[in-house]
Amino acid sequence: MKLTEVNPARFFIPDFYAHEFRLAIELDGKIHDLQKMYDQERDSILIQNQISVIRFKNEEVLRMDLLKRRLLEKVNQLRSTPSLRTE
Repeated sequence: MKLTEVNPARFFIPDFYAHEFRLAIELDGKIHDLQKMYDQERDSILIQNQISVIRFKNEEVLRMDLLKRRLLEKVNQLRSTPSLRTE
């Protein structure tokens, strides 16, 4: 899977984007604890643009085994159910 830093929805720039799966990958620092509504609205707009979103807290990024597992689960889910790409 190739990750890029692009602007797939024109409105928001995710931390990473896997074009092959139309998957935005967001890394959430402590500031996201204070902006949950904004993040939900942003995710909703991305989903409306047929882009799935997965979020990781910074603490999770430090646990590479957890990050890999969750990311692979999401990718496998998108592979097996293409309609989830437009959830």
